[in-house]
Amino acid sequence: MIRAAAVFLFVPMRIKKIQYLLFCLVCAGCTTDILIPIPETDAQLVLVGNFSPDAPIQVRVSTLQTVQDTLAPDFPLDATVLLYADDNYVDQLELALDSVSSQWMYQSTVKPVQGVRYRVVVRAPGYPELWAADALPPSGPAPVFVVDTANIEKTATDWTFQVQAQLPASNNHRWYMFGLAGIVGVYEQINDTWELQAYQEWPLLVNPNPGTSGYVYLAANYFALVQEDFWSKSEDRTLSMTVEMPFLSEPVRPHAVILVWRSISESGYRFYSSVNRQGDYDSPIGSPDAVYNNVIGGWGNFSGYVEVRDTVYF
Repeated sequence: MIRAAAVFLFVPMRIKKIQYLLFCLVCAGCTTDILIPIPETDAQLVLVGNFSPDAPIQVRVSTLQTVQDTLAPDFPLDATVLLYADDNYVDQLELALDSVSSQWMYQSTVKPVQGVRYRVVVRAPGYPELWAADALPPSGPAPVFVVDTANIEKTATDWTFQVQAQLPASNNHRWYMFGLAGIVGVYEQINDTWELQAYQEWPLLVNPNPGTSGYVYLAANYFALVQEDFWSKSEDRTLSMTVEMPFLSEPVRPHAVILVWRSISESGYRFYSSVNRQGDYDSPIGSPDAVYNNVIGGWGNFSGYVEVRDTVYF
């Protein structure tokens, strides 16, 4: 009786296992590869330009790329780029090689001013016409930057120090970003004496201190974007950060730190915040969010900013 009962109890389990194996085989036999065609997009251009009252307006025009493209985009050199101020024609931008990025840019002779909406129109053979428009934002009140020069952690190749940005009220404008740059002196040893030869400037990385909120760091352009809702949520408008200033040893010595504060337009803020949501500049599929685009007939961003600077010497 006991043996019969044991056999009776284990038969259903074996059947279940066999049924499961048969189910897996049937499913495996039913699978098939499905190719989903991805339609090719029409040839389009990308327009990028950030303008300020400190320099003539210039824009970069390049071809649209997909996430699979590994080569650099093309830069049409035969485009016609026109500039309008409040819908009045003012200039045709000339092709020039940018000394900083070594890329071809279209540059105007016109420096933008407050209260005027600027529109750029691009026409290039083989591509649809595109245009974008924006204006300079209000300058807004600048923050008070405090650099703790008394407690710098010094090594042979870098300095680390604390910086606080005490932000004012937004004054009805809430789109800002900031960055830091280091100035170092380049020395040369002449007759057993180190003599200053030149100054160099380069951007510095900013690391938010633990517990500090209110801004996100955009590593690709070394700027921190102040979150739009920071002004309404925070009573204490102080942003704390740790800054590292690397340098070569004897030939190069830290000289000063430059604190850059930018008031940006809403179009600029929407663009940078959408890039941040995607993770980083080099990974456009980090998030399903699309990059903000204010270019009609193409892609990119054309936006204005106003910048103020403060320098603290060591």
